[in-house]
Order: sequence, then structure tokens, then C-alpha cells
Amino acid sequence: MAAGNGNLKVIIGARSALFLPFNNLGLIIVDEEHDSSYKQEEGVIYNARDMAVVRAKLHNIPILLCSATPSLETLNNVNIKKYSLFKLQKRYNQMVMPDITVVDMKESGVKKDKYLSEVMLDKITKTLAKKEQALLFVNKRGYASALYCRSCGEKETCPNCSVSLVEHRSKKLLSCHFCGFSKKISNICSTCKEEDTLISMGAGVERIFDEVKEYYPDKRIVILSSDTINSHKKAMEMVKQINNYEYDILIGTQIISKGYNFPLLTFVGIVDADFSYSLDLKSSEKTWQILYQVAGRAGRDKLAGEVMLQSYDVKNALIESLIKKDYDLFIQKENDLRKSLEFPPFGKLIAVIVSSKNQQELEGFCKQLETLQPKGEKFEILGPANAPIFLLRGFFRKRFLIKSSLSVNIQSIARKWLLDLQGVSSIKIQIDVDPISFY
Repeated sequence: MAAGNGNLKVIIGARSALFLPFNNLGLIIVDEEHDSSYKQEEGVIYNARDMAVVRAKLHNIPILLCSATPSLETLNNVNIKKYSLFKLQKRYNQMVMPDITVVDMKESGVKKDKYLSEVMLDKITKTLAKKEQALLFVNKRGYASALYCRSCGEKETCPNCSVSLVEHRSKKLLSCHFCGFSKKISNICSTCKEEDTLISMGAGVERIFDEVKEYYPDKRIVILSSDTINSHKKAMEMVKQINNYEYDILIGTQIISKGYNFPLLTFVGIVDADFSYSLDLKSSEKTWQILYQVAGRAGRDKLAGEVMLQSYDVKNALIESLIKKDYDLFIQKENDLRKSLEFPPFGKLIAVIVSSKNQQELEGFCKQLETLQPKGEKFEILGPANAPIFLLRGFFRKRFLIKSSLSVNIQSIARKWLLDLQGVSSIKIQIDVDPISFY
């Protein structure tokens, strides 16, 4: 109501704020425009960043897409003169970006069952000696990514999704990060029923916390993740405590990667720079953006910062461009790869996700879909293939991918193809234009 009658002059909102009945909209600002969270992938699928551009055009008003690491799509729109580019040449408070060094984990001599190299521990120690703060970035919540049985070789998995359950040792729970299922941690394997055979695989923030506490038992250490910061009030309390120097070492997921300015934070250690979104079209791009944003937390005030990456693949082009702090170098290589594959923004994609609680019905329906596939020279339809996460929230899932050149009206192809189908009430079809995730 307040937006409609014009009483509110500035509105800060999430994706859904785009659909408010503004009385006299004059400017739209999309902060961190590269962030994949602007894409809604459940229910009505849309990209809020792109919808913001559409709404700005409908109102004939300016729009600002803001980011320190703009998306390839946005940079391509700059290159084709569709968008104008404005660069901030200097960092906040005139500070320079911190130096970035890399630790080759193949030669670092990390102790068994440990994740922090001697070089990184030395840097943390020196930082704390100066009464400054250190941040360790870990891209995984919980204690471990999975529990693995050394007797039968199986992992503890979700009954509703074909994914491993994540160990949250602080809550004594195994949890699915897709459907929310959880159960108490047990020492008995669910598959073979053997006792004391389960071992933790992969390090989350809780596991790194335990390791850091061993090395620095007298230091004040805090975990920053969506499990510990679950409200705006909690976030503001934590920021205040950090700024008041109530913590020496911060251990955080990407929740801490942007938007925060901690004056005493001078060292950022990235525990595993080799992580990637393997079920994501923009895997490399998102990894680069997150790591660069995390690196930007160091030395933002009056004290110089330093960043250290731990990697098992130090010659990787992504790592190379990060060390050089050269986003253009990374973008050029990523552009070359996308062009060779005719992937967006140099081609078009539509994902068709077909799901059902009845696997047999799903298989039959997908055969019908395959039979009715249209043919053409400038496009192809790939699939059906099992989705990487074949079972999700109790639904079996298969995927088709329509791939075309930029000159093709790919939406028209999808519309004609899917309109010819004989409907089955137990089958669910999702159409995702310009897909990001491929799970």
C-alpha cells in the first residue's frame, strides 16, 4: 500500500519487490548483479536481475547493475553497446586490493587429517600477534560433506533425494541441504548395520573450527554460516561483536563473502580454492566471483590486507587470474570457452525438467517427448538424461536441453514441442529459460 501511494521514497527488497505496485518509480539498483540468488528456480522460474531490466524499460527509467565482478552476460551487453559501463577506479578508503599468494597443497606437507598448511598457520599466528583478525573461508556448512562406511563403502544418504547427508556435529544431526530432512547421528551404518565404521569426508566450517581450536586454544573463534546467522538481527549483532574485537578468528562460508567491512580484518585464508559448482553452467565464473569477493574482505580500512589460497591445482587458469587480480584475463578465457560451446551469452539454452513420483511413468513420458522432438539445423535437443540429482524431494527427474544459436527463436521451438504433448497428471514439467543450475 505504501509503495502504491508513493509514501515510501526508497524501497530495499528481495526478488519479489520487483512486483510491487510502484506509484512513481524513478530508478532501479540491482546490487551484486552477478549473484545467482537472483534466479528463482522453484515455482515460477525467473531471473530477477533480468526482470529488473525489463521493468526499467517499461517505465523508461535508468537501472544500475552493480558488481565488483560483473556477470559474463552483463559484460557482453557492454561489449555490444547495449549497456554503458562505469568503473570505480579506487577501492573504499583509497585502500589497495590485498596481495594474493597461493599454497601448493601437494607440496605443503599438511598433517594427516588436517586441512591447514604450515604456511597458512604461520600467517594466522603473525596476524594475531599484531592484534588483528583473520578470516578462514570454507565453502561448506556443517562438519563434513558426508559420512562414509569403510565396511560396505556406502554413504549415509537422504531418503527423499539422491544426495549425501551433511554431518552437523554441533547439532548431532545428519541433514539434507535440499529437502531439509534430518536424523540423529548414529555410529551404525544404515546400509550394512555395522557399528563404528562411519568416517567423515570433506571439511565444513565446524571441522575447520575444531582444527583451529587445537592450534589456538586461547583465541576467540566464531563460525559464520547460515546455521549460526539465521536472521538480520543476529547478523547485526555478530557484525558489532566482530567490529568491537570480540573475536580473533572468523570461520565463514560465502555468507561472509561480501557487504561487510571489518576494520581489523587483515588476513583472509581460503582453505580450499579448488571448490566449484559442478552442477552449474557458470561453475568457474561463480567460483572466481566468490573467491575474489572473499579476498576483498581483507584490508578494507586503514590496515593493509593479505590473502592466501590453498590449492591442489595451482596452475589452473582461474587460480592464475586470481593471483594477478585480473578479472579481464579470466573473463577472456571463459568467453572463449563459452563461444566454442555456443553457450550463453553466445548461444541460447532452455532446460526442460520432467519429474514424477512414479519412475516408470516418467520413463514412458520421456520416450513420448523424445519421439515428438522437433528437428532443425540451428538448434538441437539433448536428452533425455537422468538429472545429476535424480531423486529430489521424492520426485524422480529427467532433463532435456534445447540448445541453439542466437538467431533462433528458441522459446517458439519449446512452445510448439510441448503443446503437442498428451498431459499426464502425475508428471510435472518445468521450463527453465537460460538455466544456471543443472542439478
